[in-house]
Amino acid sequence: MLTIIISSVVLLRFGLTGQAGMFFVMAIAGLVCTALSVSGQTITDFKTGYWLGSTPAAQQKVKFLGVLASATAVGLAIVMLAKAFQFGEALPGDSRVVLAAPQASIMKALVEGFMSHQPVAYILFGVGAMISVIMEMLGAPALVFALGMYLPLELNSPALVGGVLSYLITRKSERRNGRGGIYANEP
Repeated sequence: MLTIIISSVVLLRFGLTGQAGMFFVMAIAGLVCTALSVSGQTITDFKTGYWLGSTPAAQQKVKFLGVLASATAVGLAIVMLAKAFQFGEALPGDSRVVLAAPQASIMKALVEGFMSHQPVAYILFGVGAMISVIMEMLGAPALVFALGMYLPLELNSPALVGGVLSYLITRKSERRNGRGGIYANEP
């Protein structure tokens, strides 16, 4: 979301608005998201490969094939879902079931708001930033809090169950090992 906000503000300063502006903002956001996910996974892959004795050159070849395979699979899944369902909002005359897409709806609202020269409530962005800082100061993860605030309950429930299970497993592991959690036995 921050990428969308910053990209929108910068592109507006250069005079790019409307459909073209929306396209470039979403392209920039897609590139940033892809770069962040691939780079984070690559670091983990290199660390694991080092432990197992693999070379970086061999890992890069497999990583390239993995990126192609996952991009193809995700692209095909989106096309198939778009044929069977509507995303976000029901269109008049379209009888397909609407899939909830809260993150996509927020992205759409942000981009359309900025690129259509609608008034933007910057004060709300500031309030959100302050809430994030306060949550971090209290020791609560701000991202988890934010996701819990805007995602519907049916999408939040599996994450809540996973969090509770993680807490219980970590607590049991700490009691069993007497220190440091589930990774306590590592050197």
